[in-house]
Amino acid sequence: MAKKYDKSDLIEHIVCDILNGVSRYRILKKLEKDAYEGFETSDICRSNKYKIIKAAYDECKVPLAKDKQKMRELQLARLDDILEECRDQNDRNNAINAIKETNKLLGLYEAEKVELTGKMEITVDFGLEENE
Repeated sequence: MAKKYDKSDLIEHIVCDILNGVSRYRILKKLEKDAYEGFETSDICRSNKYKIIKAAYDECKVPLAKDKQKMRELQLARLDDILEECRDQNDRNNAINAIKETNKLLGLYEAEKVELTGKMEITVDFGLEENE
């Protein structure tokens, strides 16, 4: 018989999965099927499973701007989870929105170009005198 789970230990296992690229959807499925050895997670209500997963993702937050690529990868994994969930539910509209957001994050759309026409006069004053 498996022991009752210790939340912090379970979160630690989930953090390892997140860092190894396991999607949120797969983590949820693992929780539903008691796939984390030693933890009875199938008895946990779905909203608490989401809270546990969120706590694990919060542990993975990247606070520094230099880790922007890690943040991008985390967001891509989240969008992948959403897309997979939409596919399972045959939710075509939200699947398309997830694909669009993924494309934006990957930079696949070109920036909108704005063309301005007209005459403009610019005066720059550096506050210097003529002999300076």
